[in-house]
Amino acid sequence: NNPLSSARKDVGGLWHRKSGAGYHLFLSYYGNQPIGVVTTDDDYNYPSKSGITARQSVDNKAALGNSRAAKKRRRKKNGSNNCTSTDTNVAVVSASTSAASSQDADASHPLMQAFNSGSNDYAHLTNFIHALSRPLPLTLRIRKHESGDSSEISQMFDKFSNLVTPVACDPTKQIYQSASGTNLCKFNLGHQSPALKSIVVDASMNGTLARQELGSMLPVLCLEAVGAMKNGSKVLDMCASPGSKTLQALEIVVNSGDTKKRGRVIAND
Repeated sequence: NNPLSSARKDVGGLWHRKSGAGYHLFLSYYGNQPIGVVTTDDDYNYPSKSGITARQSVDNKAALGNSRAAKKRRRKKNGSNNCTSTDTNVAVVSASTSAASSQDADASHPLMQAFNSGSNDYAHLTNFIHALSRPLPLTLRIRKHESGDSSEISQMFDKFSNLVTPVACDPTKQIYQSASGTNLCKFNLGHQSPALKSIVVDASMNGTLARQELGSMLPVLCLEAVGAMKNGSKVLDMCASPGSKTLQALEIVVNSGDTKKRGRVIAND
């Protein structure tokens, strides 16, 4: 009965998702961004489909149509680090390095399919695209309740310590994440441990557990840690969709039996 599930199913029917055009536009936009936006200088040493490095491909395109004076100015600006040279000191990323970068990347992801297509020649985006296509680790947060007892669900998780462990940044040990080396994520949870998936689903349905990415939890955790968000606080959430942080904030500001001291969260979607 989750309305978000129905909304996600409808997204697949949008033209840019069905055709893949949205992913190619994504590659085109970020592929033409300057160094420092989503890439580093080293990313341009990946070999492109044409056999030369991405750095040489970009420099060759930039050189087309330039006058001799413009080329002279560019050589003077770059000095001895002229990237269009054939100096053997220009490092080309080896196949083993490229393979390591692609480890755990989901090859079936539409973004990866667009990136690996013949029409793509943005080799310098390799690390960026592989990072986006790599499934995030499974992260679970035990929710705060006025009279809730988290010990029971914690004891259940302890039985699966080979799969999920408390995160180091949470001293309360209410946040669990897939153990290092397991590659456990929401997509393969049922395959790796049907028993753990059953616990997660049941605890999520009864409100004991929230599946929320760690990056999403950190803003609220930081505000709570410095005392800026506590019981009775008034919070304005300016970007509340889909609501994971909003719910997390609510659990903090209203977590008291005294209704006069309860806080408020105004959520703006």
